[in-house]
Amino acid sequence: MTDQEEKLPIIRLSHVHHVYGNHPALTDLTFEIFKNELVFICGPSGAGKTTLLRLLYRGARASRER
Repeated sequence: MTDQEEKLPIIRLSHVHHVYGNHPALTDLTFEIFKNELVFICGPSGAGKTTLLRLLYRGARASRER
């Protein structure tokens, strides 16, 4: 792996939105995860944690992306 490749994220979401009916689960979500980075997903019930995981493993599709 080159130095340039190590600086690129292995996961990137950019301006992602997901809605269930009229209820927004994720609004304008943007983040990157790099190789060897440890990430925790935490928050209160209804914050969109499970929706985020579903988007990452393609169990759901984003309602809107920019």
